[in-house]
Amino acid sequence: MKNKSKIINITLNDSIVEYTAKYLLDLTDVENDFGKVAVIMTSNRPSMFIKRELAKQINKPFVPPKFFTFEELVNSISGLQNKKKISKIDSSYIIYDIIHNNLKSSSFYQYTYSTFFQWANEILNFINLLDLEQISNDKLLNIQMQADIGFDVPKSINDLLKNISFIREEFHKRIESLNKTTTAYSYYNAAKHIETYFKDFDRVILFNPYYLNKSETEMFKVLFNADKLDIILRGDKNNWKYLNKIYKDFNSVSKPVKDSLTDNIHFYSAYDGYSQACLVKNLVQKVPQNELKDTVVIVPDNTILQAVTSELYSVFKDINIAVGYPANKTTIFSLMKDLIKTHLNRDENSKYYVKDFISIISNPLVKNIRFIGLPDITRIIIHEIINNFDFSNKKALFKMYQFVSLNEIQNNSELHETISKKITSYWQEVSPERVKELITQLFDIFFYKFENVSTMYALGKAINGIADIITQKSLINSYSFNLGAMNIIYDIANQLLNSICSNNIFSTKELLKIFENLIATGNINLVGSPLKGLQVLGFMESRGLSFKNVFIVSMSDSVIPNVKDINPLIPKEVINLLNIGYSEREIDIQKYQFYSLISGAKNVSLIYPCDNANIRSRFIEELVWKKQYKTKLLKSVTVNNAVLSTQLFANNKPEFPKTDEIKKYLLNFNYSATSIDSYMKCKLRFYYKYVLKLGEQTDYDDDHESINIGNCVHDFLNKIFHGGLTKEELLTLDETSYEKELDNKIDEYFKNTKTGKMYLLKKLLKKKLNDFRTAEIARPFKRVLDTEKDFNFQIEVNRTKYNLISRMDRIDENDDGTISIIDYKTGTAKAPIAARDFVFDETKFTRQVIAKNIKSFQLIIYKYLYEQNNKDKTVSNVFLYSLKETSVIPLLKEKTDTKQDKKIDFDILLKQLKNIIADINNDEPFKSEIYDDADCQKCPYFYLCRQ
Repeated sequence: MKNKSKIINITLNDSIVEYTAKYLLDLTDVENDFGKVAVIMTSNRPSMFIKRELAKQINKPFVPPKFFTFEELVNSISGLQNKKKISKIDSSYIIYDIIHNNLKSSSFYQYTYSTFFQWANEILNFINLLDLEQISNDKLLNIQMQADIGFDVPKSINDLLKNISFIREEFHKRIESLNKTTTAYSYYNAAKHIETYFKDFDRVILFNPYYLNKSETEMFKVLFNADKLDIILRGDKNNWKYLNKIYKDFNSVSKPVKDSLTDNIHFYSAYDGYSQACLVKNLVQKVPQNELKDTVVIVPDNTILQAVTSELYSVFKDINIAVGYPANKTTIFSLMKDLIKTHLNRDENSKYYVKDFISIISNPLVKNIRFIGLPDITRIIIHEIINNFDFSNKKALFKMYQFVSLNEIQNNSELHETISKKITSYWQEVSPERVKELITQLFDIFFYKFENVSTMYALGKAINGIADIITQKSLINSYSFNLGAMNIIYDIANQLLNSICSNNIFSTKELLKIFENLIATGNINLVGSPLKGLQVLGFMESRGLSFKNVFIVSMSDSVIPNVKDINPLIPKEVINLLNIGYSEREIDIQKYQFYSLISGAKNVSLIYPCDNANIRSRFIEELVWKKQYKTKLLKSVTVNNAVLSTQLFANNKPEFPKTDEIKKYLLNFNYSATSIDSYMKCKLRFYYKYVLKLGEQTDYDDDHESINIGNCVHDFLNKIFHGGLTKEELLTLDETSYEKELDNKIDEYFKNTKTGKMYLLKKLLKKKLNDFRTAEIARPFKRVLDTEKDFNFQIEVNRTKYNLISRMDRIDENDDGTISIIDYKTGTAKAPIAARDFVFDETKFTRQVIAKNIKSFQLIIYKYLYEQNNKDKTVSNVFLYSLKETSVIPLLKEKTDTKQDKKIDFDILLKQLKNIIADINNDEPFKSEIYDDADCQKCPYFYLCRQ
């Protein structure tokens, strides 16, 4: 073995993996045995590439080196002293206890543990930073003296800074007494023990370091000074200040190296994440098959990870993914967040806000629990419970509820009986009593056990109970991200169970707030095998690796570089005084990583989003500037604006043929204005809703508000403007009686509503309905003939008759004996006819043309059905009545058109209705069209179109 420690420098263009493998081959005296060599690196992914390279070079069995990441190393050293890592809960509680018991003059003294929890973690982050950079208490004296004078920050922060040395020392004493450590404190102490730790190794290699904090530097200097450490660097130290710093810290001189960039760098812009995903798929498809194993797609923005992997999996079989994915985007974390919110929103009578209650029981992991038999049984129970809160269901047991007591559901025998019959008809006999037991079991796990928790131990047990039931009896294995997220949940539960304050008494609200803070962060590390296939990596997961073909997406300046304030609690002035600035350093680290990736490649494609919310990365700007400087031309770089045609999006959606069975169903279908308008917007939405009869998942709160308002207004207007009401009778209706009736109706619908939002809504309703009364007194009509009237009739299209149905809000008789039909709109009322310049050529009545002209067939169907059912009557016009604006929108022009003009216009509209019905019943499949105005992002069937 060579004895002298040294720094080895290669260029950014060279593969440090290949170089290290060759260096190892020259290093050992024992053939194919590297067991006495340790390799230390920032992440463990390069170790697999190095072992693969060694296997390729040796081509026979060998003993690999021992690989360590920085964190694995310091944790192992701490383990030798029997020190365990302290939990986030315990460390934050110790900080809280130190301040609460020793700094009673501080404003933080007034805080409870739950309200101080986030502050405690910020203080701990600062202490960790001080430990990593080995800032002595003497250096902190200057900070404390200036804090006495006062930084330009709140008093509480100045109080904290004045005592930061004491807090830090006391914190270290407390964790030492518990035989615990933090990762930063392990780094702080590692230099004392690292030589002993590596006593059985002949050589240690520090692989591809860039920035080393003070603790890391001191730790590795011990080995370097003992002539045991070789450092392999990549890049010209004259271009990279932290490489230069390594040379200075280790008192070494360098041989000059020269980095260069490939000329084959291409720039692309795409509108959004999905566009970027489609673009990168198309670009990677052009890579020769034999080069895919030497190709990487870098995804620095995990919000588009699923879009990118979905597109790539559509064309590539072997893909290895190693990207950090946020745990709070998983189903299990969504459930936990909903659970916290639900219990925090519980009222003083332990009643649950219905929206929150439904969000828990409708979570896929909850409604697929196998309590008995198949998950279908639980789904039947939950769907039936939810159905009984449905405002549109006249038989719903709880349809007017905004808050609900669980006992009302548990003890409702009618509900149990209904569920029992449905399960029995589907599976096997299950008695109403057994249904009640299952509902009670469900409520116990997700609701009752959290209602009165008063210790962290009790909360940990409740969380463990949920985790166990979902792990053992639900669909946790069907989604890989959930497995990683569940491990985080178990870890949090164990922290709570084993905390130093696990038996301290807290309020339920405090405990839930602590739990909320604990699940606010957390990443799931997806670690794939690098040995074959296309690599999909996070930005920092690619450290130390080189690829021939590099594709990087999401290159906006907020993503690369991605720099967040490390500690918003501590003033930047303090950070600068201590010379531990984070932002500038992090930008430099990410810049080095970026250039490491592209310098080692032969082909580079950089893709950035081109929209109002993003600007392209400063790293791209620098590359563009370098190219301009080199060529002396401003237009030296071409940016390919990737415009993905709408046809591509349409082609990515499924198609469903019209089978004979579907055609027969459509022939006998009852066509309403809603169903026809749905088809006009999107054929697939019509198929999902009316052919497959898939229910739409809606937001309970918004749904509750809109439906309740609509029902309240319609009920009130039907009662006041009832069938038979004459204009004279309306004039005699005094304002007091009108308002009293209105108050009664509003109370009937919103009696259980307690939110400020609903209070304002009631006021607004009264104002708008009083305005409506005033407008109706002024509007000419003779009498109200009918309200909420159902009509049906057949319409002949191409010699085939189809059923049309409708329900009309109000039918008026005018002074001249003609009829007006009114449809009340409590929300936004849009004109049903967008273009009045009708096309008279029937051959041009295509769905595309019709969709541009007609936004809704509702009023057209009203006029047709009424006149077909009343042959002696003529409907002069049909109106949308906007209660919001107190205005009417006519179907046909009122003032300028003659009766003959109106007839011609209506005949054209009716022909377009017939063409749409014919289109629904033709042989074309249900599919997306490029001209559809479908508003996919808001569609309840959004994900069905992307299967």
